[in-house]
Amino acid sequence: KYKLSIGFAMTLELADSQLWVDAPETAREAITPLDKDVFYLPSKEARIIFKRTEDGEITGMTIVTPGPTFTGKKI
Repeated sequence: KYKLSIGFAMTLELADSQLWVDAPETAREAITPLDKDVFYLPSKEARIIFKRTEDGEITGMTIVTPGPTFTGKKI
């Protein structure tokens, strides 16, 4: 689960070998891997880029859309 800079939480779930996003007021949606830590969210035309520590632990994300960019912290 991630707390986004715009004030709500977004949940990610791995199911059936696919990573899914669930956020308020949107349908659950599969995201497509583009690289190790970069995924594509089709409905928002957005890239989700995960941030890792030197040890490889995911600590947050950046969501880049055609409009604003948001950040999220793992909670």
